[in-house]
Amino acid sequence: MSASARQSTNDDLAQFKYGLIGCAKLDDDHISILHFCGYPSPPTDEDIKALELELNSDPRFGLVGRVGRDVFIIRATQEMCDYYLSAVKE
Repeated sequence: MSASARQSTNDDLAQFKYGLIGCAKLDDDHISILHFCGYPSPPTDEDIKALELELNSDPRFGLVGRVGRDVFIIRATQEMCDYYLSAVKE
């Protein structure tokens, strides 16, 4: 990736300050994060429903039929957002 393309990608990612996580509960204290979706503003209830529908119906995510059964959507903490957005920038 060229330096200018990398800078453009980093600038685009800078707008994402919030996120939703698709996850599965491992036990009372741990979850497995299966999907992260970034948002430029706090996700609404409609955003949550749209992500549930997308993950439940798009086979590219490997979660068809699982959301609401063993996969659930939660709002990402700032720490989670920082982690995933920094991983994409690298």
